[in-house]
Formats: sequence, C-alpha cells, structure tokens
Amino acid sequence: MLPQALTTHLTERGVTVLRGHPACGLSLQAGRWKHCIPQYTLGHWRKLESAAHFLAIHRLPLTLAGASYDGVAVNDCIESGRQAAARALGLELDP
Repeated sequence: MLPQALTTHLTERGVTVLRGHPACGLSLQAGRWKHCIPQYTLGHWRKLESAAHFLAIHRLPLTLAGASYDGVAVNDCIESGRQAAARALGLELDP
C-alpha cells in the first residue's frame, strides 16, 4: 500500500495532467479501502505481455488465465478462462 503522502502527490499529478495546469488550490481527498477489489501493481500489463510473448516464441503448451492475469472480477475470470480454453484448443473466439 502506498503511503498517504505519495497517494496525495500522485493524485495531484493526475489532476495536473488531466486539467493541463497545476492542481493548486483544489481540495483533494484520497482514501484507501482495505476490503475492496485488488488492483494490479504498476507494470502488470507489460509483464503479462512479456510472459505471453515468451510462451509464444518458445511454443510452450501453457496458457495464463484467472484473476492473477486478466481481471479480478468474476466476469473477468470467466472470460479469461474462456479465452485460455480457446487458445489451448487453437480456436478463434469472436470479440
């Protein structure tokens, strides 16, 4: 979990980027929820792409699926499993 000062700093930076000017004078509040849907760490998607690329290059009979990879919500896990099964069977799924 990020320290409160870093969370506030990142929030201010985000507002600055979105608005195009510094967030001075704005009232900002950042909170943390202990028992909520978890979020991936920074760089997660890049690591996932790298792993998928490695598996493809080496033609390994392995596919990655589930909450650890493509989304933590139930519908994300179901879709991840569906896509993994299709890849394992060499099938193309409609988007």
